[in-house]
Amino acid sequence: MTYLGYLIAPIIAIIVQIMANRHAQKVLEKTYAAQRHESLRNLKLTTFSNMNREVEIANGRLGAVEESLAHPPVQSLDNLLHDAWYTTRDFELLFPDLRKQAELLRTILKNREQRIRALMNGSTPLTENPGNAVRKILDEIATQIRADLGIIE
Repeated sequence: MTYLGYLIAPIIAIIVQIMANRHAQKVLEKTYAAQRHESLRNLKLTTFSNMNREVEIANGRLGAVEESLAHPPVQSLDNLLHDAWYTTRDFELLFPDLRKQAELLRTILKNREQRIRALMNGSTPLTENPGNAVRKILDEIATQIRADLGIIE
């Protein structure tokens, strides 16, 4: 082998090693990106599920309180909306395009709470009972999330 061969062989080995490292790094980056995507997808589904559950629970409890005003509520009305309120805020962080629906859910729940307070004080409530609107909004949100995340039923 000539001196030129002794110089070229290590250079070729270094170039091959660099190319192999870059390829391995790209494969690793793609793997991490896929894992991040799957984790974010699962986080979004979990967040929606939590919001859906808490809003449904709060709406049901408000309905139960409204139906039986003769009995004292199990919880104070101040704490009744706490979990539902904050899960809708968490929901907005992951689904900013559904912010209006989350705000609408909070508005409906707050109006329902004010209606119950008016009934408990013996006055006529200014708002109508929006109980069924909550389920309709949650169904619309679920449909849009399924479409966005590629979940087919």
